[in-house]
Amino acid sequence: MHLLGMMLADAGLPNLGYHCYRSALELAHRADNRNLYAITLRTMAVQALRLDDLTHARQWSQSALELAAPTATSPVRCYLLAGRAVVRAADGEREGALADLLAAERCHEAEADEGAGPLDLFTRYPPAAFRYQRGEVLLWLGDRTQAAVALQDSLAARPPTHHVSRLLTHAQLARTLLDLGQLEAALDQCRQAAAHYPHTSSRRTTTALTALRRSLAPYRRHPQAREVRDHLTRLTRPAPPDSSGTP
Repeated sequence: MHLLGMMLADAGLPNLGYHCYRSALELAHRADNRNLYAITLRTMAVQALRLDDLTHARQWSQSALELAAPTATSPVRCYLLAGRAVVRAADGEREGALADLLAAERCHEAEADEGAGPLDLFTRYPPAAFRYQRGEVLLWLGDRTQAAVALQDSLAARPPTHHVSRLLTHAQLARTLLDLGQLEAALDQCRQAAAHYPHTSSRRTTTALTALRRSLAPYRRHPQAREVRDHLTRLTRPAPPDSSGTP
C-alpha cells in the first residue's frame, strides 16, 4: 500500500495516495512494525510539503522520528532524519535542518560501514536519493552553490535507467544553475532532462518540465535558450484528442 500511495502521488492523485498511506499505517500498526509506520509517516510528510501543507509535513516528520523503534537501523534513521531536515528547512528552521542533515549524514556513513545490502526502500537508503535530499535542504536554506554540488553528486550515483528520478534531478539542477547565472550549464541540464521524458509516464515529470520551460522565459532572446524552451513546449504539449471516431 505504501508503494501504491507513492505511485498515485506521482500520477497526480495525492488524495488517493493519502488513503493508501493511511491503509499502510494501519497495516504497520497491526503488524506492530514501528519502523514501517515511521517510514510511511515520513513519506506522507514529504508529500504534504509538495502540496504546500507545511502543518502536516511538520507534524508527520516529527512523529516519524518519535515513533521509530529504538532499534531502527542506520538506513531507516537516515531516511527519517533527511525527511525532517527538508521540512525544517522549508519551515525556516535553519539550525534544526542542518542538525538533522548532519545526523542523517552520520547515519549514512554508518550504513556504508555496515557493508552493502540489498537496494530496497526499507533496508538501504540509496546514495543518490540521500544526496538529492541534501540538495533540497540546501536549496530551501538558500545555499544554491552547495545544493548544485549535491544534485550533481546525486546524478553521478543514479543509474541511467532511473528516468523519472534523473529527469527531476536534472530539472532541479537546471533551475538552480539558472539562479546562479550559469545559463549554458543550465541549458545542458535542460536537454538531459528532456532526453529522459519520453521514457516516463509521470505527472511530476510533466510538471517539472513545464516549470523549467517557464524558468527559461526571461531568456527568450537567447537563441539556444529559445530552442530548448520550444523543445520543452513540444514535449509537454497535451496530445490532441483522437478524431478517428474510435470508441
